[in-house]
Amino acid sequence: MEKFIAQAEKWRTLNTLLHVRYSKKKVGPLTFSGRILSVEKEEILFYDVDSKTVLKLSLGDLDDLVSSAGSE
Repeated sequence: MEKFIAQAEKWRTLNTLLHVRYSKKKVGPLTFSGRILSVEKEEILFYDVDSKTVLKLSLGDLDDLVSSAGSE
């Protein structure tokens, strides 16, 4: 978990565009492209670049985070 949080902090610092896949109960899997605004112990605040909205997701909701650069 600490390794993931350290990587998320790196992405936040570098303002890296990420492809985020997450699941919500009663809705199912969702995806968006966005940037990390802040990292807390159990939650990450994202800026969705397509809809220009801010999303607060718990770590348990996240299915996958992939850097659009591919190598980070």
